[in-house]
Amino acid sequence: MKRDTSPEAERFVRERYRAMPSEKRLLTALYMFDTAQARARASLPSDLSKRELRRCLCERFYGVELARKVYPESSEDSK
Repeated sequence: MKRDTSPEAERFVRERYRAMPSEKRLLTALYMFDTAQARARASLPSDLSKRELRRCLCERFYGVELARKVYPESSEDSK
């Protein structure tokens, strides 16, 4: 994977996260996940059932293999 961030910038961000109190780090991670999930949802068709949406999000975040294990009845749709 090609990196677009300099090692100095990565080091700066890493140090900032390490300096945060645990609660702030957790809240930041949760906020970032919620944002990523909202962006993923926005890229999917709006007429999906709840189960189809969950399968698509599972596939997007955790990969096709896990999505097929968790949602085996839907695996034909994603081939």
